[in-house]
Amino acid sequence: MGDYVRNTIGNSLHDSIYAYISSFFNLKKWKYIEHEEYKNPFQPCIDLWKLGLVPSLDKGIWRLHAGMSAKIVYEINAKISAEIEKLI
Repeated sequence: MGDYVRNTIGNSLHDSIYAYISSFFNLKKWKYIEHEEYKNPFQPCIDLWKLGLVPSLDKGIWRLHAGMSAKIVYEINAKISAEIEKLI
């Protein structure tokens, strides 16, 4: 059970921490991440926070949570999300 929590919630939390920290810097290049120069690769997560939403990923399902109770307000399968991204 501990591994499951670490691999699901832990990964989402880890990414959220990177997004939060990244909001303080305007770096030309982030190590190990492909992105345009001076463009924050975590900006989409920051934008969601500003809207009062928190993303999470669990077993291939992306969710957006809102409010003090972290109610799920949107849900999408990661495979479908990847196909949509290809079209954009």
